[in-house]
Amino acid sequence: MGSPRAAGVRATDLLLPAALATWLVALHGVHSPALDDWGLLSALPVAFYLALALLALSTVVVLFSPAPSRLRLALHLVALIVMLHGTVPLIFPETNFPWAYKHMGVAGNINLRGGANSTIDIYQNWPGFFAAAAWFDHIAGVSSPLSYAKWAPVYFNLLFCLELAFILRQLRLSSRQRWLALFISVGGNWVGQDYFAPQALALVLSLAAYGMMLAWFQADRPPAVLRWVARIGRRIVGARADATSAPAVVATGDAGRLAGADRVFGLVLVFAVFSVVVVTHQLSPYLVFVGLALAAAAGFVRPRWIVAGLTAVTIAYLVPHLAYLHRSQNLAGSPLNPRDVLNALSNPLDNLRSGGFGGNPRPGRAITSKGAPLLIVGLWALAGCGALRRFRARRPMLLMVLLAGSPLLLAFGQNYGGEAIFRIYLFSLPWVSALAACALVGDGVRWPRVRSVATGVVLAGVLTLFLATFYGSVELYRVRPGSVAASEYFYAHARPGSVLGLGAPNFPGRVAANYDEFQTGSVPPTLTTLPAFVGHQLGPGDVTALNAVYQAHVAATSGSVYLCLGADQDEYAHALGFFPEGSLAHLDQALAVSPRWRVVYRNRDAVIYQFLPSGGTAP
Repeated sequence: MGSPRAAGVRATDLLLPAALATWLVALHGVHSPALDDWGLLSALPVAFYLALALLALSTVVVLFSPAPSRLRLALHLVALIVMLHGTVPLIFPETNFPWAYKHMGVAGNINLRGGANSTIDIYQNWPGFFAAAAWFDHIAGVSSPLSYAKWAPVYFNLLFCLELAFILRQLRLSSRQRWLALFISVGGNWVGQDYFAPQALALVLSLAAYGMMLAWFQADRPPAVLRWVARIGRRIVGARADATSAPAVVATGDAGRLAGADRVFGLVLVFAVFSVVVVTHQLSPYLVFVGLALAAAAGFVRPRWIVAGLTAVTIAYLVPHLAYLHRSQNLAGSPLNPRDVLNALSNPLDNLRSGGFGGNPRPGRAITSKGAPLLIVGLWALAGCGALRRFRARRPMLLMVLLAGSPLLLAFGQNYGGEAIFRIYLFSLPWVSALAACALVGDGVRWPRVRSVATGVVLAGVLTLFLATFYGSVELYRVRPGSVAASEYFYAHARPGSVLGLGAPNFPGRVAANYDEFQTGSVPPTLTTLPAFVGHQLGPGDVTALNAVYQAHVAATSGSVYLCLGADQDEYAHALGFFPEGSLAHLDQALAVSPRWRVVYRNRDAVIYQFLPSGGTAP
């Protein structure tokens, strides 16, 4: 007969299958549910949340078992990714995130035109991701990424975890700490930059660059001054006096330096991967080499000239594209100004503010939006506890602290449309997760019951805040099939040079490969940005004002001027408090009887109107 402990472990083996089965049962029959200001939270059955609870419980049980199984932990990690990021693509027929569709259009355009054209837009000036997608579409025989893009969050998170697992092996962490860091990083990644976008690929490749640098070029000992500062710091905080412990600033893992031909090959691989990052995303390479520069300055990366070489690669690619950036800023009416740079440098706290969505959010949206700041502050606070704990225990932590803090330098750049804080959080998440795991799990197995309970509570909290932040905002990102069909119809039938205005911004625009034939510089502003339309029920009384807005864009448009309204836009505008519920539907009814507007396309989800400048027949 087995021991009670063994019998208990065998019984808990059923938790993971039970969680997966419960999840599948919960999602059975849930298809394109109606959403309110609570997003997907109120649309999912209780069984879904029970499935996540079972998975979290099973994860803690396996993690704190006497000999944690790497296979079982890996299966739990994959299950968590699938549950968190596979639910949305399972229950919605189209790719969520309206802005993902313009990326599909760029990939299609590269195939249609036979290559990237840097005169079209900024995406084709940094075409790495789009060229890869175009190549994949070509060899796979698909006409557009529409057929697979909605699963991007699943496979990007799987790649993210593979890269992070490789990085964590280069740090002096226990097996439990490494695995817990992976689970925290998955639950903490609510930012939504893992959809079909250059940022997702750039993040994965950035982690690969970090991993190779730490595995092959990590130094054995930091400078003497850092060791001296560490000794003073440990005396101040009362660190444990243990002569056998490694110095607290040493961060070398189980990897050694490369030599000879292996070293040359390693350098070539690092520069090759980093070069792909450079041509894929405008911001990511700067975040990478800033982190590596801090690590090199602190003596953790040798030789230092590698970081200088990576910087040179970034600048060498940027310089030829500065003319386009300057020209595009001028076209937008805001030319590049050195004073703007100085203002950004002097207002880092202002740059950390989130732009949000605007409007006057409904109660559910207002409550769920608090999940993001709580998760950011909570994980950073837990990471701080982990860093202090390792410092007092004379365990290596400085390298992780430097890499976690390096994205904060982005605050001295610019606000990035209110997204700076999210980019900072995203690039700090791998290191923050590692330090947070160190706060919960020590290098040994002392107090396993207490640590397991604390870990379970933290995992439950992280998952709860993830659900509130990510699932609680699905109504803002949802894209119905009819909206996609309306977008495709516009690009297939409108005259070149035409423009398409919107009631709200969450529309899958530029989805077609020929998007470059249409005008983007004089598009009428969305109704949610115009004070004359916001805050009241739209209807016949707004048609005259709408006519004036669209008439102002007729002369600057070589084609025709159109307006698209739809259920997705109505849902978005109502959740954020721009309009009362059903406002855009009421406006649709008013436009249907106006002589200045003509319906050119309609389905159950969306309608496209053509504006008739003279009230007669349009070209």
